[in-house]
Amino acid sequence: MPWPMVHFAVAYEIFKGHPSSSFLLGSIAPDAIHAREGTTRKEKMLSHFVHDDRLADKGLLTSKYMAYIGEREDPEWKTYVAGYFIHIYTDERWTTTLYADFEQEVQKEPQEIRRIYDEEVSQLEYNLMRSNEWVDIVIAKLQAARGFDMDSLVSAEEAERYREIKLNWLNNEKNEPGIQLIYYTEDKVNDFIKRTANEARELLKDWESLERLAVQG
Repeated sequence: MPWPMVHFAVAYEIFKGHPSSSFLLGSIAPDAIHAREGTTRKEKMLSHFVHDDRLADKGLLTSKYMAYIGEREDPEWKTYVAGYFIHIYTDERWTTTLYADFEQEVQKEPQEIRRIYDEEVSQLEYNLMRSNEWVDIVIAKLQAARGFDMDSLVSAEEAERYREIKLNWLNNEKNEPGIQLIYYTEDKVNDFIKRTANEARELLKDWESLERLAVQG
């Protein structure tokens, strides 16, 4: 699954340069499960709505989105929830496109695949930070966001703690592998970001229409 900079890039593209603070924090909130002490794989599967080892499709995402979005009228809550669900949509698209291609190309043992993947996407994080002029704006907005408790998924505290963990990681240049990307080149990833953002923008429009109908009904 993609790491934070890809999620931020998708958010930036969806809103044509103006993602909200709440959407940005929501866009990494499903992974905030990693900020929970003693977290299990089962808990991560729950936070991402994984069923039978498969990420949620549009139908399941839509039903779950509708279940959460109406819990509060706070606009920040609504954009936070939207960011949360677009994170999962982005994960699904990444897994079935770039990651599937990567596995086919590497053809190695699972442990080695994981090592190569972690090294490549770590490098990608730093490359995206250096090649995008919007990074400082996005990080400033992210730091200003407040988290929300999402029942049975992740808490506000976990989301905010995970934000600090990831920003601290990105700010430590010792975490950069210093390698040349082979499988996750910026051209491939930028194409993925634009394509996924366009799809996500349409999905959000559909969800907003459904929410209006639910309110009227």
